[in-house]
Amino acid sequence: MLFSQVELDVLEQSWQTKWQMHRMVLMVKDAMTLFAYWEIGDGQKSLLCQHFTRTWNEFSFFLRLHDVTDRLFDGYHTNETRSSSLHPAADHWYFHDVQPQRDYIADVCTQTEENHSFAIVQSAVVQTPPALCELDTDRTTIRFVRPHASHQKLREIFDADARIHYATQHREKVPLFREFDGYTVLGDS
Repeated sequence: MLFSQVELDVLEQSWQTKWQMHRMVLMVKDAMTLFAYWEIGDGQKSLLCQHFTRTWNEFSFFLRLHDVTDRLFDGYHTNETRSSSLHPAADHWYFHDVQPQRDYIADVCTQTEENHSFAIVQSAVVQTPPALCELDTDRTTIRFVRPHASHQKLREIFDADARIHYATQHREKVPLFREFDGYTVLGDS
């Protein structure tokens, strides 16, 4: 679908990046990364400025990420809290190196005159998924090997009974014949 320059200009002018909503959303990217975005509406900004008697750019903002796994979060009781300074115009952040299968809450804060944290906006709780682990041993796997001439010779030498007899006498690991050599499944002709 192609747009004319006039249509593109209209789309660009109608694209709204600020919705005047007071919200923070924390999302899971993967087991080790979270993404947060937020917006503080003009109404909330003016209330904060009146309450603290300063302009918006005079505030010192910071972003906190709280690990609240198995906790009833009240703003103070957490397993771990990370904190980062924010620019007043910031509206999103990536949290890297978080732990898998943990519950997290994020908030944008400022400090009161008594050096207490004052949360301006807070996200809901999200849980990171389990980390990707190696293949389970119960799963069926196919082993890939390089084809070579010895497979045919071994097939001629060993039948099912001879293989067991040979293994017990020589105490060697007999190659499995149900392996895929890249071309055919060996064994079971």
